[in-house]
Amino acid sequence: GFDLNLGCPQSIARKGKYGAFLFEEDEDLVYRILQQLRLSLPSSIKVSAKIRLPLNDDDNDTHQILRERITKLINIGGIDFLTIHGRTLKENKAYAGGCHYDSIRKAVEIAQSIQPNFPVIANGGIETYNCLDRVLQQTSASAIMSSEALLETPDLFSPSFSSIEKQQQPFQFAKD
Repeated sequence: GFDLNLGCPQSIARKGKYGAFLFEEDEDLVYRILQQLRLSLPSSIKVSAKIRLPLNDDDNDTHQILRERITKLINIGGIDFLTIHGRTLKENKAYAGGCHYDSIRKAVEIAQSIQPNFPVIANGGIETYNCLDRVLQQTSASAIMSSEALLETPDLFSPSFSSIEKQQQPFQFAKD
């Protein structure tokens, strides 16, 4: 399948006008890209998008913008599933702390009101195995995506990782 990553907040993405910056600066182009992908590919090849929460200080406005974007991603872009990072472009775990799991839950509700059982993947703040069930419960997401934690601990999704001893020795499994 094809995934359009509209979640990258790195400065190189700002310079190249891609990732999260593309979605914030030219939404219409994003919908056209996804629409052309969907029209050009057989339905057996899935098209998805990863997004961040919209830049906004008001939760009501944020949810309205999220509703508009998700509606267009599904109805115009033709995506088959959505991954949503629970932080805005300006937030990161070092400066903003945890993710806005309530907003991911809202995104799930929005997507599934448009298309029942539409798959939404929660992303952000997944740092231990024990986070998985908690985040799935809080968000009602279909699945979990992790990136940074998996780079540090490749067996993060292994049930044996839930032990404190295992978390303190993240690469021991590679040595064994």
